[in-house]
Amino acid sequence: MAGQKIELGPTGRTVADNVKRVRGYRSLNYVELSRKLAELGRPISPLAVRRIEEGDRRVDVDDLLALAVALGVPPNSLLLPHEDPSPEPTATAVGNAMFLDVWSWADGGRSFTGHDRDQQSWEISRPVRPPGAETATAADLLKSIQEMAANLAAAEATAEAARRGND
Repeated sequence: MAGQKIELGPTGRTVADNVKRVRGYRSLNYVELSRKLAELGRPISPLAVRRIEEGDRRVDVDDLLALAVALGVPPNSLLLPHEDPSPEPTATAVGNAMFLDVWSWADGGRSFTGHDRDQQSWEISRPVRPPGAETATAADLLKSIQEMAANLAAAEATAEAARRGND
C-alpha cells in the first residue's frame, strides 16, 4: 500500500542508535555531519540526520556507507549492535541471537541458516570479497571503493554522452 509508513525493524533501530552514539562521540552536531555527508557526495540535511537518529527516517545502503565514512567507522559499527541491550532482537531476521553472534556472522564466522562455517561456505563467500580484503586496511578498502565509484561515474558519463549523441 502506497503511503503507509514502514516501521523500523531491529536493525533500523540499531542503526539509528549507533548514528546518534557515534556522532556524539565524535562531537559533531547535525550541521557538521550533514556537511561531511555533502562533501562525500551523499547530501543528507541536518533535519534528516536528526530524523534518522529518532527513527523517523529510514537509512538505505548508500546512506549507511556514507554515514560510516563521515563518522570514521566501519559500516558494521553502525549496522550491528554496540552492546547486548536486552533479550529483544538486535538485528533483522536473526531472532534473539546474542550480539556477539551477530557480529561473528557479519564477519563470516558463523551462519544463521543452520550451516556451519565450513570450507564450502568460505568458498561461496570468497568471490564477493575484493582481492586482499582479508589483509587490507580500512583506508585501502575505502580507496578501492572510491576508485570504483569514480570509474562507475566516468562510465555513466560516457554512456550518457553517447546517448545524447545518438538522439
